[in-house]
Amino acid sequence: MMKNSFIHTPLHVLLVSSNFCRKNEPREAYGTSCLAGAFWNSPANAGDTLDVFTCDLNRFQKMNGDFNIEWNLVASEVVTRVLIGGYNVVAFSVFGWCEKMVALAGAELRRRVPEIFIMLGGASIFGSEDVLRRRFPFADMFTLSYGEKIFANLRHYINQGVSRMMDLPKFGELESPYLSGVISLGGGVDTVRAETRRGCSFRCSFCKHRDTLSGKVYRIDNYERHLDELKLFKEHGVKKLNVLDPLFNDYEGHGEQYLKLIRKVGFSGKVTLQIRPELLTERFMEEASLNPNVSFEIGVQSLDPTVLKTIQRGSYKTEAQLREKLDRCRELGVATMVTLIYGLPLQTYDSFARDIGIVKSYGVGKIGAFPLQVYSGTKLADDIGLYGLTLKEDAFGIPEVVDNPTHDFEKMQKLAETI
Repeated sequence: MMKNSFIHTPLHVLLVSSNFCRKNEPREAYGTSCLAGAFWNSPANAGDTLDVFTCDLNRFQKMNGDFNIEWNLVASEVVTRVLIGGYNVVAFSVFGWCEKMVALAGAELRRRVPEIFIMLGGASIFGSEDVLRRRFPFADMFTLSYGEKIFANLRHYINQGVSRMMDLPKFGELESPYLSGVISLGGGVDTVRAETRRGCSFRCSFCKHRDTLSGKVYRIDNYERHLDELKLFKEHGVKKLNVLDPLFNDYEGHGEQYLKLIRKVGFSGKVTLQIRPELLTERFMEEASLNPNVSFEIGVQSLDPTVLKTIQRGSYKTEAQLREKLDRCRELGVATMVTLIYGLPLQTYDSFARDIGIVKSYGVGKIGAFPLQVYSGTKLADDIGLYGLTLKEDAFGIPEVVDNPTHDFEKMQKLAETI
């Protein structure tokens, strides 16, 4: 489309996201707040305005089950907000769980306000322009990269007339939404999210966490930022810090140094880190053991070498590596959680039961077992036919495996529910 020009017209932007809002967490999503901060703090946007609107999906759940959302009502709320506010640009943050809302709201906005400029970004925005236009025919611009640089000079990027936009920020210079005041603490907020990395260097066939451009890891190497964030969290009595990095311990020394910062500041809240067992170093585990509130979330998904090879997750060494690291964490007193997936290609009931038994034998604090979700744009989505997997959309429109020729799926599901 790209028919609009804002050379002489002020931008009046509504940034839309959706979330299951909780009283003890910031209402606005972390990523949305990063984009809003980039816009508000940039001199290039002088004279332009941006508001953030977060749809609280809790308000739209049907009475007959969790996560069964009245998507038409959610979309209607977004459209109403746009019309009342007189916005001329709407930017949607698009993830798997809210694609239905975006599709409904975007189409209705295009029908009712033909001249409005609609831009989409987020993990669900990937692929060629033709593919994106088939999925979202109402959109004017698609942002395929992390969006801070684009939002810091939004008028410039809109007026370029390019519908598929990619331009990465300088990650070491990104401002913290907490330190800039975009996310306010207090008022009952005691759980926060922070980041030190974006993207993932691994190529698991089922995963959407990797960077949308290249599979690279981008490091937010800003010691002062991390230090000041932790001080702020301590001052406001934050009780839990979830580090968003898809892979926290991605190279020697990083995880250890961040944990030392936590100790230096004296932050006493719980800290949850997503890690891979094969990258856990002795020094990292020893540093974690000095803080009783640090816990590791270890996602192995399976311990069966055949399954792991199929999903490009690990190798025949994964089980031995997990055993070794769980042994050491237990010796050091580091709390652990292990997550598994059922419904994987070539997985059997016996192999899944064996995985659960091994993990249980180490007395980990929690075991999570989740059905396999198949996201568009992943290698697994392209390979569904090879493995004979049967899919069904969940309440959010995300395809889940509901049948697998190598095992009785319902039996697997019942086993997972007993953990």
